[in-house]
Amino acid sequence: MKRETVAENKWMGMYQILDDRPYTYASRRPVGKQHMDGGQTADAVTVIALHGEEIVFIKNNNRPVIGEPQLELPAGMIDEGETVMEAGIRELKEETGLTFNEEDNPLVIPKCFKSAGFTDESTGLLIGSCFGEPSKEFQEDNEDIDVIICGPQDLKRIIEEEGCQMSISVGIFYAIATSRYPS
Repeated sequence: MKRETVAENKWMGMYQILDDRPYTYASRRPVGKQHMDGGQTADAVTVIALHGEEIVFIKNNNRPVIGEPQLELPAGMIDEGETVMEAGIRELKEETGLTFNEEDNPLVIPKCFKSAGFTDESTGLLIGSCFGEPSKEFQEDNEDIDVIICGPQDLKRIIEEEGCQMSISVGIFYAIATSRYPS
């Protein structure tokens, strides 16, 4: 398949498929290493972590593209040579200060696509439990993240009262909370 690079930087590029129906898409990988070229590992990881009976969420206060904070699950890029599990453990610690419990039979889903009509960006999922106290100690200098540990009813209240945006993964939890705990 013939492709042309429209624009590229360190984090992602825009490419155009050149055939009968030109198609522009975004990728975190250069041509030759994209999903359609056989790239088999996920680009990023999202962590669904239970802290006791509650779920760990983060409020990311640095989302300039949408202009306001966003409620998310801990997540981040998978570094070269890392597995989904290794990246998830690292990201959970960096963003929340919490420790992932590797001994508690975690579930790893190697690759999912969120928006395949626009990008081949893929995310692995790490699902399991964690322990410890939330901390900002391990956040990078450009991060401004608040840790929120709550159950479905509190999640519903936080979203409705604070009015912050939410990622698609939090939106799914919110939809469940809204249907199970109507106002």
